[in-house]
Amino acid sequence: MKIPSKENELRFTGIDIIGNIPWGTHFCNFFYSKQDLLATLVPYFKAGLENNEFCLWITSDPVSVEDAMASLRNGIPLLDQYLTSNAIEVSSHADWYLKDGLFNPKRVIDGWNEKLNDALVRGHEGMRVNGNEAWVERQVWKDFIEYERELNNSILDKRMIVMCTYPLDKCNGADVLDVAHVHEMAVAMRSGEWEIVEKPQLKRSKAEINKLKDQVEKLAEARNTQLIQALQEVKLSAERFSRLFHLNPFLPMVLSEWDDGRYIEVNASFTDLFGFTPGEVIGKTSRELDFWVDLAQRDAFLANIKEGGMVKNAEVELKAKNGTILDVRFSMIALPMNDGPKVLSMALDCTEQKAAEKMLSESEQNLDVLINSSPGEIWLASKDLKLVKANKAFFKSLKKFIGAEITEGDTLIAPGFPEEIKELWERLYRQALMGENIVHINRVEEPDGSEIYLEVRLNPVRSEDNAIIGIGCFSNDITELIQFRKSLELKVSLRTQELQKALEKEKELTIWKARFASMVSHEFRMPLATIKNTANYVRKYKNRLAPESLGNKIGIVLEQVDLMTRMMGDLLVLGSADENKIAVVKRKVEIRSFFESLKKDIEEINNGSHTIVFQFGFEHKHIDADDDLLRNIFVNLMSNAIKFSPGTPRVWVHVHDLGENLRVEIKDKGIGISEEDLTKIFEPFERGKNTKGIQGTGLGLSIVKKAVDLMGGTIDVSSKPGEGSVFTVTIPVK
Repeated sequence: MKIPSKENELRFTGIDIIGNIPWGTHFCNFFYSKQDLLATLVPYFKAGLENNEFCLWITSDPVSVEDAMASLRNGIPLLDQYLTSNAIEVSSHADWYLKDGLFNPKRVIDGWNEKLNDALVRGHEGMRVNGNEAWVERQVWKDFIEYERELNNSILDKRMIVMCTYPLDKCNGADVLDVAHVHEMAVAMRSGEWEIVEKPQLKRSKAEINKLKDQVEKLAEARNTQLIQALQEVKLSAERFSRLFHLNPFLPMVLSEWDDGRYIEVNASFTDLFGFTPGEVIGKTSRELDFWVDLAQRDAFLANIKEGGMVKNAEVELKAKNGTILDVRFSMIALPMNDGPKVLSMALDCTEQKAAEKMLSESEQNLDVLINSSPGEIWLASKDLKLVKANKAFFKSLKKFIGAEITEGDTLIAPGFPEEIKELWERLYRQALMGENIVHINRVEEPDGSEIYLEVRLNPVRSEDNAIIGIGCFSNDITELIQFRKSLELKVSLRTQELQKALEKEKELTIWKARFASMVSHEFRMPLATIKNTANYVRKYKNRLAPESLGNKIGIVLEQVDLMTRMMGDLLVLGSADENKIAVVKRKVEIRSFFESLKKDIEEINNGSHTIVFQFGFEHKHIDADDDLLRNIFVNLMSNAIKFSPGTPRVWVHVHDLGENLRVEIKDKGIGISEEDLTKIFEPFERGKNTKGIQGTGLGLSIVKKAVDLMGGTIDVSSKPGEGSVFTVTIPVK
């Protein structure tokens, strides 16, 4: 068995309600008055000085350095000797916590460590400290609480005991919770009476340990009582005593001389426990056999016995023959015998109990480490919906999203919770207590407005007989998973839309093909028939035709060829636009001269059948545009205006300068367009129902729309059947 180190020694605090504590303990004391504070600290430091500990008292209101020294002098008779040997120091909070007027947690912790190291070098067992925190103002409260938390970790494996004192009249309810949460325990003296507050983990551990202790003590007390009664009955009968002594299978016992302590009798239970033979024990002393880890303790017990006292169930460490350290409950009594008094010693092995206590403590610590290492929230609820245990992530999340703080033992549905949150969690908890395994996705809005998603799982906790005794609760952040799923759904939606568009495009292409076939069969067949008939006529009557008549026939053929060429050109332009093969090449274009040139060409082509009336809102205007696309747009629009307004000799073109845009209106008084036809007028191969008998392919306006879009412009049309049409084109000037 491992020999305990000095760091595991218990130190007497001087405070009865606390008793002994190990090195590395960090606890706090709430005081009501100056008298209560001094009544606590003087015994605390007196115990430390008497146990060779270096003591450091950091004062603050209501106790000054002078008050502290006066109270120590009244309560510790040998104070001057301790002061001379530098065993105790008293300093103000301003000199210790606020050097240069600033609170620096690292500097303070480094200061404790330096004092401890110096004390150990000078031969002290360790150091005990008190810091009176009455000086802590509200603006440094959070930093100081964080310092207290860090101090826990700093002294964990050091030979140091720290008691922090806080005035209750300066602490509100939240402050008391903050302080208690960062200390192992909290005590308070109120009107001379002590009160103690422990963390739930410590309470549970102590309860388990005390339960085991009580069981062992009851067993030991019962056995010791039985033995002592039996010994008193048989003290005059050596035979009966020997039988009781040697045949006791439970209690190791040894009988020694009163004067020199040499062993004269030993039972089998003793030799079995310590690994010696009776011959190795009888005639030897405990010093020679090296039984005692602490010989001074054994000497003190003997002195007590010889003064008429007794030792009952003292916790001591004894060493077995193989060097193993055994934890035992030790009893010692004086036993009168015919040849003089003897000393009877009894040792009940508690090693397994101590090991169980250690395992229980380590198990508690390991559980804390395990659940606190989880990034998600973990908590355990009792059947009456109180918090049994939770990890740090749970408390942090609760404060962040709800602004609430609870501690273990508090109800989980706190009165301060928003109503909608209370209703949700009450329903989920009740479902879990009914035996359901709950999975709930909770959407929470962050303080910055962003959203996070938490997957909450509530599982019933059952006892060995399958009864529900609580709820195991887990919460994990699944925001990334939700976002990924939404992103995937969006991609699927976009892909579906793309496929839908492709399908519609395919349908449109099928319709175009049908219309193209119809157009080719009609529009191309007529020019070809004209060319064929004219050619046959010329071939048949070529010798009889006058030169003028022959020229007319050739003109007819050329006119039909030009018509087919224009139709093929329109098809090629439309196909190139659909495949994005038309590149926009911008150059400077003077608008007035551009339209005047178009007017001349179009009027000549139409043999002067119509007059194009222009109206310009400016003298000269240059724009950056693709003149080929411009020509395509306005040749088509003006030619259509002429073609679809037979019997009305004028077409009007108004050109307006809008600054960043140029607007051109082409107006006619022709046959007009029905409301039904207007909805699809820019689609390829579409012609109005009232255009029968007027030659055309249905491609012109589709080409115009493509060209306008390529130049970043817009085209609108307004029309009524029988009243004419107005096409408005707006294009950017750059």
